[in-house]
Amino acid sequence: MYLTAHRVRTRTGVTGINAFLHCHGLAAVFAEGDLSTITEGNPGILADSIIQVQPGNNDIDSYIDIVGSDDLASSDLEATLAEFRGRLQQRTNSPTALGPETADLSHAAIGFYASQRAPDGWEHEFETLGRVIVQLLERRAQSSRPPLQIERHRIDGGFQFALSAFSREIVARSSMTTRPTTVHISTENLEIFERFRGAFLEEVPLLVLEAEEQAHGLFSGFRVVDADTNEVLLERDAHNAVPRSSPAAPTRQADDN
Repeated sequence: MYLTAHRVRTRTGVTGINAFLHCHGLAAVFAEGDLSTITEGNPGILADSIIQVQPGNNDIDSYIDIVGSDDLASSDLEATLAEFRGRLQQRTNSPTALGPETADLSHAAIGFYASQRAPDGWEHEFETLGRVIVQLLERRAQSSRPPLQIERHRIDGGFQFALSAFSREIVARSSMTTRPTTVHISTENLEIFERFRGAFLEEVPLLVLEAEEQAHGLFSGFRVVDADTNEVLLERDAHNAVPRSSPAAPTRQADDN
């Protein structure tokens, strides 16, 4: 997960805070030093945002970046913010500008920057931006995310698997670069596959939507249903989904271009 909040300033002097929550899938593992790699080149899939100023062509007066697992709890985020703030208080005598400063802490990696234009000094700015990202994380935790639903259709000589119309709409509105496809398999090939490889249904989400792990930021898991009977053929929540490798995500959400 990549959480970030920016205080931005337009060319005409209008200011506001924009915050973004990106997901990488529960199978993603972050190592020390990954903060800049994630923020600059692999932010993940945009799952939620708070926008006060239209992004693009703005200056950034301050920011907080957080990189952690997709199941990061708000209490762990608050603990990370409190620990990092304590470190900054011990290391600086400046009441105004600060940073950029970074640290790899127990629950997440964190970065912070405040320019001279940040109102009321860096400590007040850190607290303000911190409240926004905690709010964004808690809002996601409280939201009811549907499962990614894949429908199995019977066709002549076999089966067709495709996203439901509702799931297609969610994917289309997201920032995912991978788009869903329709999978066809004959009865004969299905039997051969399951004889040598195991349950075909377990492979269907990756075949229909290549970036299955990244889709966990948008969906609570996945479900395969029979289109004619609505029988649930297979269901997994995000924690029990089969781990997959994810392709590279879009570049960092830029607010200073």
